[in-house]
Amino acid sequence: MVYLGVADIFWPDIPEEMSPEAQDLISKLLTLDPNERLGAKGADEVKAHPFFAGVDWNTVLLQPAIFVPRVANDTDSSYFDDGTYLRHSSTSR
Repeated sequence: MVYLGVADIFWPDIPEEMSPEAQDLISKLLTLDPNERLGAKGADEVKAHPFFAGVDWNTVLLQPAIFVPRVANDTDSSYFDDGTYLRHSSTSR
């Protein structure tokens, strides 16, 4: 178990492929004090985090989605029930 410096939140071993920027982003998003949490000063604070370096925020909505769920109807929540969504994603490992 790894303690990321966030009170009372323990993580399983951090995967090798997780970048230091990703670890830092997660840790800062989970800061308990909402006034100190990343994003407390607005979305631009989150966008400026090194994890998002290279993201063109002006065109991000024009990019094709990496994953589009196939749902049976408007209330289908099967992707959230048991991890099935991971088996359907072409980006899952």
